Amino acid sequence: MAACNCAAHSLIISASDLPLRESALLDYAFETGGVGMITEKLALPYQYKQEIAENLTALVDLLHARYRISYRTTNTRVDGAYRKIKVQMSSIARKRFGALNVLNRRGYFAP
Repeated sequence: MAACNCAAHSLIISASDLPLRESALLDYAFETGGVGMITEKLALPYQYKQEIAENLTALVDLLHARYRISYRTTNTRVDGAYRKIKVQMSSIARKRFGALNVLNRRGYFAP
């Protein structure tokens, strides 16, 4: 079975009786290199709809700004082990572009 090479993003409309499910969705998004956002239920329906629209717009903007980076590991063992990944900007890139957020999955399971 092939692994999914995709990032999951989540926009959660908060419900106070679902804290564990909300946490699991946020954790899953983070582990895959995605973003999770929670829209809190506000007192006024207009504010609630506005916050949902703002968070959805932010997620769409993030999707438009994504780049895909690929690499081939030098570790050729076929052992099913979890392998960590660390992605960071080079010092040259930081000087040129400033501080940017790098979102990536934290690892993968070898075949």
